[in-house]
Amino acid sequence: MSSFLSRRVLHRRSDAIQPLITFQLQQLWFALPILVVQRVIPLQQVYGQSANGSLSLTHYQNQEIVVMDIRSRIFTDLSPTLPPADSEEMPAAQPHLLILDYREGELMGIRLDALPVLRRVPRSAFAPVPPTYLLESGIRCVSALVTPADSEPMFFLNLEQLFEVRLLQSATSRESLPASSPIERS
Repeated sequence: MSSFLSRRVLHRRSDAIQPLITFQLQQLWFALPILVVQRVIPLQQVYGQSANGSLSLTHYQNQEIVVMDIRSRIFTDLSPTLPPADSEEMPAAQPHLLILDYREGELMGIRLDALPVLRRVPRSAFAPVPPTYLLESGIRCVSALVTPADSEPMFFLNLEQLFEVRLLQSATSRESLPASSPIERS
């Protein structure tokens, strides 16, 4: 094999393509690995909304799954974003549910305002997010910046951080239950 050909083969192997499911929140693009996504469906009726509005439930395939509005987990400031002055107001899109295989068969749904987009990007498009940006931008739960040549940059979400934020609070609230509480401590 010529040295040029062997370098091309090595480059292809080292720059494997990563399929991502991408979606937009507050005019920024976010991405997740396609491997964690089970399905995308139109969002049906939700109920049991939490006090802060970030969690609710829906019925899917004979089970109840948690639906998260992840904006409050990602953004520290949720001030409304205004459309650009030159854009016409778009009609509201049908919300969708991105169903993830969360852990040990437990499903988790992420509420999206529009259909997500499948993108294939080379691994070389992934880079660390500058620490100063993470500290000052008001964006959390991000593990990398994805900058593909043919589309806008995207923030690669860290699912453990995304789901951990509230899990720590629920563990803390269980610890503070009075001894006579009928709820068992784990």
